[in-house]
Amino acid sequence: MMRQICIVILWLGIAILCISCQKQQKSQFQVTPQKSTDILQLTLHSYDGKTECKNFIQAYGHTFLEMTNLTNQPIDVYQYSVAPHASVTFSWWAVDRHMGIWFNLEPWYIDLYQRYETRSSVSIYIDENDLMTINTYMKENDRYSPFDNCSKMSLTCFNLVAEAQEKITMPLITTPNYVVSQLKQFKECVVAKPISSYGEIGYRTKTGFQFYRMEEREK
Repeated sequence: MMRQICIVILWLGIAILCISCQKQQKSQFQVTPQKSTDILQLTLHSYDGKTECKNFIQAYGHTFLEMTNLTNQPIDVYQYSVAPHASVTFSWWAVDRHMGIWFNLEPWYIDLYQRYETRSSVSIYIDENDLMTINTYMKENDRYSPFDNCSKMSLTCFNLVAEAQEKITMPLITTPNYVVSQLKQFKECVVAKPISSYGEIGYRTKTGFQFYRMEEREK
């Protein structure tokens, strides 16, 4: 009997410790306030796909980034010019035309097809050095594979410039569902954050920017 009581107490102790660790983990994420040297707002968006699972068709979601120019001068994001106070979105896509980074697909998907409606988002602030880091990363990683997917590449890009209390742990396999679960641990997390960027859709090649026109769904 005493042995059973000890086992119960031990399990209770483990459970309390796990809950305590979870609470501690949830409180570790915090966005650093904007500094005078910051020039861009970087937002990590992720959608787990749950509301798009219909008729036994599984939707796996999508993760992408948005950059908003906070200055009064144009800013180049991987050679894409972002006007003052305007935004651009980008992510890594498995599209035959270009297996890699695409600009501004997400706003049009959201507007034309009502996609990613319950996406979770967290915004941080970055300076000129951070922008250089992101541009280098995009240039060296403009590719897509099942392992180098939208969630892994977007989260890696985010972590490269995030402050210590903003960084999200990278699992072995990164999925939109995992990113959503981590974003929700930020008190600054926003659900269905509006996206105002409707810039040119396209991708980069060695010869320059390749434009793409998305077809509107027939009504």
